[in-house]
Amino acid sequence: MRCLVNDIISSCMEKNKEVDVIDRYLRMKHHIEMDRQSIISRIKAVKHNYNFK
Repeated sequence: MRCLVNDIISSCMEKNKEVDVIDRYLRMKHHIEMDRQSIISRIKAVKHNYNFK
């Protein structure tokens, strides 16, 4: 599940999506409930691991 979320967040970041859009996409398309702080933490991790600027 973690890799799926990371890949989704990575894809959304490449398209310059906001946190709210990522949250809505996770909930509506994949039925994944995450709080905003968890998404922000995951974005930071993805930026570090995937070498985003």
